[in-house]
Amino acid sequence: MPLPRNPVVLSLSGTSIVGHEHPIVVPKVAQDPLEIDYEVELGIIIGQSCKDVSVKEAMDFVLGLTIANDVSARRWQGKRGGGQWSRAKSFDTFTPLGPVLFVPDSRDMDMPMHFNLKTWVNGTQVQNSNTSDMIFNVSEIVSYLSQGTTLERGTVIITGTPEGVGYTRKPPMYLQHGDEVECEVEGIGILRNTVRFEGMNERAKEEKLIVDDQNKLEEIKADQMMEEGIVEDDLDLDIFYDSEALARNAVFDVEYDAAVAETEKSETVVATSGDTEETEVKEMIMGIEETEKEEEEEEEEEEVEEVVEEENEKKEEKKEEEEEMVMEKMKKEEEEEMAMEKTKDKRKEKELTKEEKKW
Repeated sequence: MPLPRNPVVLSLSGTSIVGHEHPIVVPKVAQDPLEIDYEVELGIIIGQSCKDVSVKEAMDFVLGLTIANDVSARRWQGKRGGGQWSRAKSFDTFTPLGPVLFVPDSRDMDMPMHFNLKTWVNGTQVQNSNTSDMIFNVSEIVSYLSQGTTLERGTVIITGTPEGVGYTRKPPMYLQHGDEVECEVEGIGILRNTVRFEGMNERAKEEKLIVDDQNKLEEIKADQMMEEGIVEDDLDLDIFYDSEALARNAVFDVEYDAAVAETEKSETVVATSGDTEETEVKEMIMGIEETEKEEEEEEEEEEVEEVVEEENEKKEEKKEEEEEMVMEKMKKEEEEEMAMEKTKDKRKEKELTKEEKKW
């Protein structure tokens, strides 16, 4: 792949910026399937507004450097976002910066080009490179972006990430709820943020309430059994629950086997026994698998439709080209015929002129 002649540029929303140890909040529209990726980058902070600056003077307008994590939603970076990278990287909290502003002593444009860049996810190193691998240095980037455009004081420029990002791995590795991401730039520090899926805390609270309610019911049930003399102490109670669980599991196994047999016969499966927790979980898993299968089929259908559309567009373009060629050919033939007619007319005129001279 050839190196770009100029930096590839995109703009990010100001609301995407957060600080050190602030959570990266993943919106619901980017949670399922997993798609959130990390990108350690060197950040440049503009200290004075500038425009049309040269490479040589660019560092005079740089206040300092920091660390950036250019968090990216990969599906939104592709089809879902219409191929617009800005959309995929501009969700709120998707541009953590920090932990400090590093102010270099030297104004040398090559000074920031020898820093090690590293990323860890939950303590495992996933990126390890150096700013010397950057295609364009800090001065070149600032100069390029200032051409015809004012870079105002406080503007943040992040400079691209090295190899090791999640979506290029096999299999791909995406960030999940609770993951801790640490981005390091040598000499500046470590930027640390935890991933939080929007709405996950509310779901966890709801699940906890359900568990608490179940525990309360179990306590009430245990008290009743002790009052009625079904069990005498906690040991008897444990034995009772173990026996009950074994019986419930046995019923579940029989029901599930029967349901599978009925399904294979393409008949409607009807649950005839009591609703058990295991049955509900199994049905939920089966439903998820069916949903995933349907989504995969829909994606395959969309891909087929896209291929068909592309082929049809190509056919239409080819047809139009052929029609244009036919029209051009007809036009050329008409022009040739007209030219021949003009030549004949000129010959006739010459012959008539000769005849007139004879007379």
